[in-house]
Parts: sequence; structure tokens; C-alpha cells
Amino acid sequence: MSETRNHHYVPQGYLRGFAHYPPANPNRAKFLAIDLIRGKSFHTSVRNVAAIRDFNRIEADGHDPNALEDAYSGFESMAAAAIRRVEKSGVFDGDDKIMVLNLIALMATRNPRLRKNWSDFTNRLYRVVLETSVATEERYNNLRKRMEATRPHAKPLAQMPYEDFREFVRSDRYVFETHQNNLIKLELNVFETVLKTLFSRKWVLQIGDDQAGDFVTSDHPVVLSSLRQSHPGVGHGLKETMLLFPLTRKCALMGTFEGDEGVIQAPATLVALANSAVIARAGAQVYAYNESFKYLKHDKMCAGKNLSSDPDCRLRAMDEEEGEADR
Repeated sequence: MSETRNHHYVPQGYLRGFAHYPPANPNRAKFLAIDLIRGKSFHTSVRNVAAIRDFNRIEADGHDPNALEDAYSGFESMAAAAIRRVEKSGVFDGDDKIMVLNLIALMATRNPRLRKNWSDFTNRLYRVVLETSVATEERYNNLRKRMEATRPHAKPLAQMPYEDFREFVRSDRYVFETHQNNLIKLELNVFETVLKTLFSRKWVLQIGDDQAGDFVTSDHPVVLSSLRQSHPGVGHGLKETMLLFPLTRKCALMGTFEGDEGVIQAPATLVALANSAVIARAGAQVYAYNESFKYLKHDKMCAGKNLSSDPDCRLRAMDEEEGEADR
């Protein structure tokens, strides 16, 4: 088992499809990272981005803490090889299609944004339950008896006078934290549901032509959007939604429940439009081969070198709730 602590939620093998290899260090894939929160860009190794310490670490008797990380790493290497074959052949079908759709499902359900949404929801839910439990002194006394019997470590709280305890419950001096094991279990449970919807979509492989420029990716590269102006809500199982996934800097996938499957040559405008969607849904960072890429803003073509300073593309910290993968 590995001792890796730097766990990528966007796989390094996938990110290499947007990187170059410096002659001085041909084994180290590097690309341009644009931080949309800090408003700066920098060149870095794919190893240094889209990763959190112990993100996939589990606590289970008889199992190595990195067992899940090792399993993910093996799968992600195979998926990266499948992406390279799709790019080379221009065909999205067969075993490679199965592998890539599994990778998309994994990244749609295993990411910091979704974990934060689940954690925040759980915290709010438990706070409501606790506030209801102390709505009256009689309820509080029943709660205190249960706490003393089943939660010895909570005895100091159980001995607090009712008015003090109720004030504490209504305050912001505590938070309910969801154990990472439970968050990972949620991800694994939702994964199958999302994967089924991906197999139901009709996929178009977009290949940038010679003048189209590069596709970009991000730290949240599964981009789900609505095709209905009257109903902008999105969900992996909802009709009239589009899922965009940049495969490499030269090709991307677009999946809908309607329409036909196929392969198209993507002109510069379509590549720029895809880049705009990726930028808009990024968690914090966008990744590109270099600064020559284009994106659209107000129907105007914009240069990638200006993205970090573009005030319309600056992002907030990761506090957005989206609730996509649980639909």
C-alpha cells in the first residue's frame, strides 16, 4: 500500500492531457493554472493542483487508510490511457467509452464542492433537530437523560441548566462535523446513480480544428447546464440538460438526452464557448496548456492571457451549493 497523502480529486493522469513537458524535465507535466479567486496565473506541475491532503483516506479496522486512494489511482491510470486512445482515434465507443464515463461519474461525485454541500446540509439538519429537542424544558430533561445514559463524554453539557443549554444550542459556538467515512460512503452510493444517467446520454466528441485553439479544464471539470431558458435547474437525470467534459486540450465531450451521437470538428467559436462554460463552473482554478486559449464573454472572443485579471470571471470562495449529483 502507498503512503501518499496528497490525494487528487482531479486525477493527474487526466490533467496531463492539458499539459506540456519541459525539455529540461521531460517527465514532469506542467501547465498554466489561473486562480480565479486570487486573480493570478502561474505555471505549475499537475501534481500541485486539485489535491487535498488525505482526501480519500478511510478509517476502517483491518484496512489500510490509503486502500481507497490506491484503488482510485489504479482506475485513474487506466482511464487516462483510454482518453489518450479516444484523442488519437477520434472514436468514442466500446471499452474506452465505458472507462471515460466512469471517470466522469467519479469526478462528478468525488469533489470538495459536493462534500461541503453535504456537510453543510447535515450540520443544518442536526441543528434543527437539536433545537427542536430543547424547545421545552420537558424535552430537554428527556434529552439530558438520554445523553447521560448513552454519551458519557457529553455529561458536562447534560448538567447545564435548561436556559443555558437552550442558549448554547441557538448560538454559533458549535458545529456538527460529518466524518469523512460517511462522506465517502455518500459519494460511492451516488456514483452508480450518476453513472446510469451518463450511459443514457447521447455523446458528441468535439475535436478542435487546426485554428480552434485549445480546450481548458478546471478543478471542477464536469459541467452540467440547462438547455431550457424557462427552467434553468440542473440535475444529472433531468432532460434538456447538457453535460460538457473537456477530455484533453484538443477534444471535449458533450452529452445530452436528446439528439444524435457523433464526432464533429469544433471551430474556434465552439471551443471558446466550451471554455467559457468550464471557467464559469470552476471551483477556484482553470488549467490550460498555455495562455493562447480563447473564451467568450458577451458574445465577444477574449484572450486567455487576460482571464486572471478579468473582473467578470473572478470567483467567490467555494461556498456555492449546487446539489447536482444527488438528483
